Amino acid sequence: MSSDQVAKLAATIEVLTGAVHFLIAERVSAQPEAVQGDLLHILQRAFSTPPRPEEALTGRAALTSGDLALWMPIVAAGMMDEVRRQIGRQPEGVTHIVLGRTSPGPASEVAERPSREHARSAIAHFEAGRAVA
Repeated sequence: MSSDQVAKLAATIEVLTGAVHFLIAERVSAQPEAVQGDLLHILQRAFSTPPRPEEALTGRAALTSGDLALWMPIVAAGMMDEVRRQIGRQPEGVTHIVLGRTSPGPASEVAERPSREHARSAIAHFEAGRAVA
């Protein structure tokens, strides 16, 4: 890649990252204050979980789950800290690599390793509760 291509890719990533932060912050801040903290933790755990092999994109060089497992929790924690800042909460901070677990919780939660479907259903549940209220 040329330096121009690298700069364009980096700028694209920055713009998309900012957009994702904004969209998540908007959705989370629209929820009742009492559930925002739990929702942030659910989203962070879901974003920290590498996709299962059947969810991987076909036609591309496959990353191993180990490649993703190392960095996804760090990226997810940083992303959710930015969302926390945007909605006026204290960031939790990423101080070290935590594999497979980004927040304290019961052992059953760690064993479950919540998937993206779990996060989607949690968001749908919160939105349904908001629609009723």
